[in-house]
Amino acid sequence: MKKKLRESESNNQRYRIMPKKAQIKIGSDEGEVQSSICEYLVLKRIVFWRQNNFPPADLKGGFYRKMPPYSVKGVSDIIAIKNGKAYFLEVKDQAKQSKDQKTFEEMVTRGGAVYAVVRSIDDVIKLGL
Repeated sequence: MKKKLRESESNNQRYRIMPKKAQIKIGSDEGEVQSSICEYLVLKRIVFWRQNNFPPADLKGGFYRKMPPYSVKGVSDIIAIKNGKAYFLEVKDQAKQSKDQKTFEEMVTRGGAVYAVVRSIDDVIKLGL
């Protein structure tokens, strides 16, 4: 794949052409489970946020911005905090964790946080959230 860089005239950010296979599929089962988990966490009034793991993309232009310095690869999909404890939730359907996700899991568990691969709201409830 040929990597092509462009200079942004407005803010001097570098851009890279986005490969077609990197485009996110909307409406996937994994996405639906993720949305359901977020709705559950809202109802339970748990502090959380959905972590985007891919920089903003311009699908028409076919490019995305370079990730900022100190970005960590493999970050979990949902990060929650309850009673001072951090929970990193990686939402998966049938897929397995990537190498970057496993490295991230090791890093956060070493720091004392909870990391879990979740496939349903039931998995989230079992964690005590």
